[in-house]
Amino acid sequence: PRLATWSGWLSDDDARPSHRTWTPEGWNAMDRWLDETLPRLDEAGHTLLLRPDASHILSDARSCLTILQQRQSPGLRLLLDPVAMLTPDMLTDADDHLRRLLDTLLHHPATAAVVLTDAAPDSDRLAPRPLGCGVLDPDLLDRLIERVLGAEARPVLLGDPTPQLARLSRS
Repeated sequence: PRLATWSGWLSDDDARPSHRTWTPEGWNAMDRWLDETLPRLDEAGHTLLLRPDASHILSDARSCLTILQQRQSPGLRLLLDPVAMLTPDMLTDADDHLRRLLDTLLHHPATAAVVLTDAAPDSDRLAPRPLGCGVLDPDLLDRLIERVLGAEARPVLLGDPTPQLARLSRS
């Protein structure tokens, strides 16, 4: 069995991530949590999938690689969510950002699955939307789908799968 969770953040008010997330304090909190969690999951035969996000401790390719290289645990895998790793400011260069993320992480042996989503602005961040229901260019989504379907990592859809499966079958 696999257990998926967001990679998480430190917060001063429980609602918004703090810049402390990306400091040694944030990494130490992640290490403590993994030290407590991974042995219990391993004992139960479970695998932990960490899902990154632009506002979380795992927010870019480098932070994902760092945790995977530091841990090198068979019980720790990545649930790659490339669109969640974008911010509104990155939308104009989304093609480049997504290409670099996939170049670095898509074929990594610890990448277990890839979330395929679109996104829509939501205040100062992007909120996930089903494929084709957000602001990403349809051609960009098609290229993203094509790359993911050609990899060993399994694709994951969010929301109603029916319209999304039609888009997948076109790619």
